[in-house]
Amino acid sequence: MQAISWACSAEPYRRVEAIGLANGNVANGNGASSVSHNKQSHVGVWQKFFDAFHLLCSARGIGWNWSKGLHVPAHTRPTSGRVIFLLYTTTSLIAHLMAMDIIHYYIQTFPQLHLTACPRGATIFAEELPPLQRYALSTYISLLAGPVIYCTVQLGYDLATIIGVGIFQQNPMDWPPMFDHPWKATSLRDFWAKRWHQFFRYIFVTLGSVPFSRILGRVGVPFGAFLISGIVHYFGLWGMSRGTDWRMIGFFLLMAVGIVMEDLWKQSTGRKVRGFYGWLWTTLWVVGWANILVDAWARKGLISSSFYPENYRPAELLFGPLTTTKAEVLC
Repeated sequence: MQAISWACSAEPYRRVEAIGLANGNVANGNGASSVSHNKQSHVGVWQKFFDAFHLLCSARGIGWNWSKGLHVPAHTRPTSGRVIFLLYTTTSLIAHLMAMDIIHYYIQTFPQLHLTACPRGATIFAEELPPLQRYALSTYISLLAGPVIYCTVQLGYDLATIIGVGIFQQNPMDWPPMFDHPWKATSLRDFWAKRWHQFFRYIFVTLGSVPFSRILGRVGVPFGAFLISGIVHYFGLWGMSRGTDWRMIGFFLLMAVGIVMEDLWKQSTGRKVRGFYGWLWTTLWVVGWANILVDAWARKGLISSSFYPENYRPAELLFGPLTTTKAEVLC
């Protein structure tokens, strides 16, 4: 997909030098990549290889001329020195690694889910429970899945940051935060366009929003982007070697439906979705529909899986090994 987006580019990609960040955006205030000047055209062979590698890895386009419209969170880590920046990032990596595993461990302890007894996968909808309790539990599990995903992505970004700044000696300013406090989102648009990670934004816009907007108009912008997002997650689930699930696409298309509903609300009332009720709406819509997404993951064994070598899992070292139940006969 990245290669296709490159082929669709209207102009050549160029390295640029960022001026800096302010108030959660780049310095020009509209989310586009501010630049002071293009780098010199005559560069050495090593620099050309490094730029090519940087382009391959730079999903958000930080330091490139194609990141127009990108929301870049303001720096929260000290960027005055490389050592203090790396120490802060290492601490963040360890903290998110521990938080991810502890929450994941906690989810696996629910006896109604039979997750430890069914390593190949089990549903989050406990059929032995009454409907109200069943969906309350599945929604709670879906809510907990959010921090697990957040911590997993964040620790991966922290590791990449340590490699980039520590090994390749990049400027800490080239590594702004991946997230912008997603739990503070007061609308679906705010959540997905700014506060959640924008790692695949360029691909979703280039391959989804742009072509679909030409067919469906403004409505095609969110539907195109979320369709491509759903396809990416659909094939990503295939990595478990247990097939995939169409609900991966369904969840993201429902996010597009929610954004269209927000636009209709603004058109009919003249007011944007925001404030406490906007936050409540966003939480209910995302977590409510996350039931189908998390259940798809659970049925393919993702929640039952372990991400650490046996006897070295942090949560098990702290709280003891998980125990299986008689539900093993159900698997």
